[in-house]
Amino acid sequence: MRRWIGSDKALLERPIGIGLLVLVAVGPLVFTDYWVSFILTQTFLIGIAASSLIFLSAYGGMISLAQTALYGIAAFALGNMVTSGSVKGLHLGLDPWLSVVLAIVITTAIGFVFGAVASRSIGIYFLMITLTYAVIAFYFFGQVTQVSGFSGIAGLQDHTPGLVGDPVEQPNRLYYIALVTALLAYLVIRYVVRTPFGIAFQGVRDDPVRMGSLGYNVPLHRSRSSAVSAASRAPGSAPSHSSSSTTTCAMFQCQSWAAASTPLSDSSFSPSSSSLPTA
Repeated sequence: MRRWIGSDKALLERPIGIGLLVLVAVGPLVFTDYWVSFILTQTFLIGIAASSLIFLSAYGGMISLAQTALYGIAAFALGNMVTSGSVKGLHLGLDPWLSVVLAIVITTAIGFVFGAVASRSIGIYFLMITLTYAVIAFYFFGQVTQVSGFSGIAGLQDHTPGLVGDPVEQPNRLYYIALVTALLAYLVIRYVVRTPFGIAFQGVRDDPVRMGSLGYNVPLHRSRSSAVSAASRAPGSAPSHSSSSTTTCAMFQCQSWAAASTPLSDSSFSPSSSSLPTA
């Protein structure tokens, strides 16, 4: 009976999924410029961030409040590396594509460190440790003016990769980049959870004591999963902040830190911790 129910569910979900994929593929031809730039593009980018959070919570039982901090770390790392001149930051002036890769690598490494420190805690203790990461990230980027400050890093729109172009004049490019990146993030997570590592990670979620008795290194699995989650989140931050003129510390609600893609006076969407659980 369950097999038939699962089969009927798959038969229903696949046509809906294909239909939605076709719709978003022709989105710029169907929707207005506002929907393309400020609704759908931002939905794809925040969806990437949400998928990394779901990966940890659903498959590992780890509810992390540091995820938006990692999203912002990737953005500020990118901003410091690509910009040059009189704007705030380190003014490294690196190639945009190299900066994107380095931002992902840096975020993944920091995610691994975050996971390693919190890997032996569970429940509310894990939650509070990751909240500490978020608060530290918020105040670090807000007060260390050499790398940012609360007013953020300006001039990102002048240092986008050639493939992205000008996000204002050519919004469709960023739309399709965000769409492809979101699909790749989904496929990577879907693949990872079916690998031996992913299956072991789910075993750690269900019974960490038994997995430890079978010879699995539970803290190491949790640390690696945090790194995978950070790596899957960082690509969404790069195109998000390539579309803006400023990377800022703009929104901090009681449980986390977020890097806003533009100042709040602008019409762009600003990701915050309250938006992720409902994404």
